[in-house]
Amino acid sequence: MVKSIAKKIVATGIIFGSLVFTSQAAFAATIVDTGYNDDYYVAQQMQYGDIAMGKINSASDKDWYYIQTGPNDGGRTMTVLLQNPNNFHYIFVVNKNDAEPVTVTDLNPGNNNEWVSFTVEANTRYNFGVFKSSSAAFDPNALYFLSPAIF
Repeated sequence: MVKSIAKKIVATGIIFGSLVFTSQAAFAATIVDTGYNDDYYVAQQMQYGDIAMGKINSASDKDWYYIQTGPNDGGRTMTVLLQNPNNFHYIFVVNKNDAEPVTVTDLNPGNNNEWVSFTVEANTRYNFGVFKSSSAAFDPNALYFLSPAIF
């Protein structure tokens, strides 16, 4: 009896998870790094669920993206995932408006892929800067993927 209920719960979870991820992917856009986004004043705009795809072209390259929260977003949780190329470590910073610091919770400590969450304010611009770690090499041809979501 317990085994049967557990199987149903697992199956329902798998189906629900599949629906959530496939529906988000259907509406997500891929934002390609233009190369002209080296400062948060010229950052590329993203929407929730978009996936930014970029390259760190030099040791000093920084790529900036931003998302603008809406009037009903205050108090919600945003998560941002940075998927790094294999064997390279890129990091990102999160700030708001004109570079005000944002306190984030690291959801994947000690791993190459960075995944953070934070509570957002309504009608606020959040900036995401991606750059290579000072302790790691880089490959100018390796792609990274950055994706913000709100819950």
